[in-house]
Amino acid sequence: MKSTEVLAPAGSPESLKAAVLNGADAVYLGGSCYGARAYADNFDQKQLLWAIDYAHLFGRKVYLAVNTLMKQEEISGLAGFLEPYYERGLDGVIVQDLGALSVIRRCFPGMEIHASTQMTVTGIHGARLVKELGGSRVVPARELSLTEIQKIKKDTGLDMECFVHGALCYCYSGQCLMSSMLGGRSGNRGRCAGTCRLPFDLYENGTKLNQRGQNYLLSPKDLCTIRELPELIGHGVDSLKIEGRMKQPEYVGTVTRIYRKYVDLYESGQLYQVDEEDEKELLELFNRGGFTSGYYKKHNGRDMMSLYRPNHQGIFVGKVQSVQGRHIMFQAAEDLGKGDVLEISLERGEKVELTSPDIWKKGDKVCLNGQKLKHLKPGMRIFRTKNQSLKDRAAESLKKKSKENIKGKIIISPGKCAKLLITSGELEVEVPGALAEPARKRPLSKEDIIKHITKTGESDFIFTELEAEIHGDIFLPVAALKQLRRDAFEKLTEEILKKKPQETSRIFNS
Repeated sequence: MKSTEVLAPAGSPESLKAAVLNGADAVYLGGSCYGARAYADNFDQKQLLWAIDYAHLFGRKVYLAVNTLMKQEEISGLAGFLEPYYERGLDGVIVQDLGALSVIRRCFPGMEIHASTQMTVTGIHGARLVKELGGSRVVPARELSLTEIQKIKKDTGLDMECFVHGALCYCYSGQCLMSSMLGGRSGNRGRCAGTCRLPFDLYENGTKLNQRGQNYLLSPKDLCTIRELPELIGHGVDSLKIEGRMKQPEYVGTVTRIYRKYVDLYESGQLYQVDEEDEKELLELFNRGGFTSGYYKKHNGRDMMSLYRPNHQGIFVGKVQSVQGRHIMFQAAEDLGKGDVLEISLERGEKVELTSPDIWKKGDKVCLNGQKLKHLKPGMRIFRTKNQSLKDRAAESLKKKSKENIKGKIIISPGKCAKLLITSGELEVEVPGALAEPARKRPLSKEDIIKHITKTGESDFIFTELEAEIHGDIFLPVAALKQLRRDAFEKLTEEILKKKPQETSRIFNS
């Protein structure tokens, strides 16, 4: 059975590392131009070439977003922009513009092309066109149901890549004109101003329809589908896409880790059951008044909207019981930690923020000092918008280094050059080392050799198994063993990154 891909966003090199470390099968990112996230910390050419190598070293894929609508004078530079990445082994491009798709197919015949969600493929006819033009994958319009996605899959056989977590656009599949009309920044050109997150009022015949405090009428909640994953995969979804190229590495790493966990759980055949603590962790990372499962099982609905606020709400931790001068009292509905930030919303978008100076257990009576408390009243709801311990754990986890598991065998005989054989998956390399000499005093033991060879330090590899085959009493300087290991790692890296020569059509240079 083909494994379902976990596809994570990489708005920066740090986010890419976080995604790989936490189990993403692939990442999508933007380059210096043509991407639909102009304000992300996108990759320049040197960084993008590094990103391709880094991902491939760990067996992951890289998809490059070139998904803006392009002006005629821009499209002539597209092939030149893509050529170094194609030759490096870029795994695929995400495209909205049909003209761009045509150029890429003509100039890069071996490149995988994925139809962006902004291409607005809503049914079998659009998907058939993508396939006819040379596309291999569709990111269908976000408004489609599981049944509609399954129908496209069965009809075309194309890979289906669907968003499973993160921000939703109010407009049809991200094709927003509101940002350009009100803010002068086109979402279709990668410069969304987020106008759907602004406050609005709704009137009919001069009568205001939205209730007090319900000012964010166009702001959808974020998507979360860990409970729906079995249904998504069962309806033919091949790639689970996490939104968030503008998010921090801690967000990317944590969301990727949780979705990796549940894809693995589903594919293991064990009972699929979601841990409420995982859902809470996702809520604490970012939510706009809770989550929605999107359009997969419903057409639309009021509960998909975040009417009261457009930004991170956090989780409920209590209600104001009393306010006395600069002191506020409440009973903790959750454990609170030192450094946690608590927020109480007021009218007109104003708020009171408090920072916990200590640790409190659920059920404890909490007393905090603060300023500007005169507008607070008993019964007001308190939310934690920053969980300091969660943030610290996520940051600490990112200090770990991704390492590729390898197996090895070292052979040393007196009067012969030492040899180190390393295998990674189906790859095997062998490198010679320094000449081993008969030991005059204390010979090298197997334990000593294994100890020095397995000290992989800051390299990209870690031994899961190392066999030492020693013939007689031998001596080899420790420095020679270390050099042997470095040479072997260098050769293995070269073999992993070695690609079949990519043939690039030179039509665009003629």
